[in-house]
Amino acid sequence: MSFRVQVVRLLAATLIATTACVFVSFYNWASGLTVERGVPLAAITRHVVEYCPYAYAVPVLVLGAGIALLRGRRDPGIAIEIVLAFAWIAAFAWVLLTIWSWQIMRIEIMNHVRI
Repeated sequence: MSFRVQVVRLLAATLIATTACVFVSFYNWASGLTVERGVPLAAITRHVVEYCPYAYAVPVLVLGAGIALLRGRRDPGIAIEIVLAFAWIAAFAWVLLTIWSWQIMRIEIMNHVRI
């Protein structure tokens, strides 16, 4: 593939990863408004909220690694594909984990065991 195509793909992956981080930040804020004060969050939800700012490192690392690979090698080949795949998978997984962690709090668990 040409250099320009690789740059466009790198920028698209970086933009998607950044968009996922912004979505997660907004979703955490909006979902936090639906929880009453004093109600403890589930452990996974608490971790998602606490580690949300650190997820912004993924787009920065992807862009940095991609630029280094594109400038440093004549044919980046598989290495750039790994970086791009990581960006897409990390963005998709981060959004899914966030939605799942907030929605799991809304599931009512009923025990109908009769002894």
